[in-house]
Amino acid sequence: MGAGVASCKRAAGMALNGALSVAPDPRWGRTYVEHVRALSTDETVPVAVRDACTQLLDARPPNPHLLTLRVPRGNERIVEAARDVMAHALAVVIRHEAG
Repeated sequence: MGAGVASCKRAAGMALNGALSVAPDPRWGRTYVEHVRALSTDETVPVAVRDACTQLLDARPPNPHLLTLRVPRGNERIVEAARDVMAHALAVVIRHEAG
């Protein structure tokens, strides 16, 4: 689970990194975590993207010292949040190519 959370955050951030290669925006920061953090509060992106970034930032791997009961739906939300952010990054690239 911990590796899955980290991988979802990384996938979303790296997609944003790709979008930055065609549409540079210094407000997004330098690292993939900074990209996700910046978009979580960026009023110029859709609310769904901000919410997805917030979900990714709030997602924490389980504590190895505690037994945590989880449901698959909780995991799906993290994956969907990463997909939403990646879709936004793709939209940025497509918009750039069309312009």
